[in-house]
Amino acid sequence: MAKYSGELRSRLLEIEFGLKNSSSVPVIFINKIGSILFDAVAKENNDGQIQKQILLTLNEFCHKFGATIIITNHLVNWRNISKPALGKIWIKGISKRIFLQKENNCFYVEAKIDGKTHGSRVNYSLSEAGFIV
Repeated sequence: MAKYSGELRSRLLEIEFGLKNSSSVPVIFINKIGSILFDAVAKENNDGQIQKQILLTLNEFCHKFGATIIITNHLVNWRNISKPALGKIWIKGISKRIFLQKENNCFYVEAKIDGKTHGSRVNYSLSEAGFIV
């Protein structure tokens, strides 16, 4: 087992142990998952198996422990279509997305469920007070 996926599996086991021993409703934040997985995916990804296993584990955390998981992942634009940097497996594996984007010096947020936009774009800004709509 290569170093990267071994470390990741170890962290996921730690999270699972914490969830089993917690009485509160968990919220898990994973920042920059593309960066975390980049080396593992590039070196040892056997047809997306690492991504599939991570998605299965995260889904299990949601269903088994009632966890809410918030993941940040940058997007790549190809032919004016924004897609998760981790590719097709990641697109299909997560059904609810909230996009925070910057376009022409304007920030906006939009929600997508199963690939369809729900509602309209909402402009926002960030200040010392936080997120302002």
